[in-house]
Amino acid sequence: MLLKTFYALIFCWCITCLFLRCYMNLSGFETGKTMGKGYGELRTSYNWVSDSPIFWGSDEEFSNYEIRDYKTWDIRLKYGVHEKIDVGMKAGLLSGITVDTKVQLLGDFESPFAIAAGFGAGLRENGVLEFPLYFSAHPSEYLSFYVTPRYIRQKRDLYKRAYGTDLFHFKGYNMGAFYGWEDIQIGIDYGRYWVSGGKRKVNTSTIGISVKYLFSGD
Repeated sequence: MLLKTFYALIFCWCITCLFLRCYMNLSGFETGKTMGKGYGELRTSYNWVSDSPIFWGSDEEFSNYEIRDYKTWDIRLKYGVHEKIDVGMKAGLLSGITVDTKVQLLGDFESPFAIAAGFGAGLRENGVLEFPLYFSAHPSEYLSFYVTPRYIRQKRDLYKRAYGTDLFHFKGYNMGAFYGWEDIQIGIDYGRYWVSGGKRKVNTSTIGISVKYLFSGD
């Protein structure tokens, strides 16, 4: 009964995220390691993002250039379908829903270093595509550091009138660390992105904290 209630809450959260105003999700919190077949991760994060007019949706807001901030709370569910392949979903109150996959290219669950490549697609607006590359170091079983270069392509018809284009390019990175115990870990994340498209070029950054729970699906 408790497990069914938990899944119902996750489902309701995702449905809610589909109908809220959507901003770009720039949080990281990913290492180069995959979960391993039959293992999963449930993670929640709270993120502060420095904003710019590129995220805002009205002509009046576009006409006045200023940096704005917003905060978002995300939930992520990830599962290992193969020893080196994960599939996952991330849903945020302000950032919509993203589904993604990660493939480990170097290392395994016990390696001190790991590299993986990923792909993600957003389920909001006209389309968001993400292409991350994950690098991480693992000095111990309970401590890890990561750097994630990432390119994001966003298409939004709403911005065409103000910017002269509906296609935007986010190029940047996330970096951070995880520390904890066998089942629970705490993470910190910092991201920096340069955004180009149409008439303006802007940049934005994000800082967040996270708690994740590791579980077995067996």
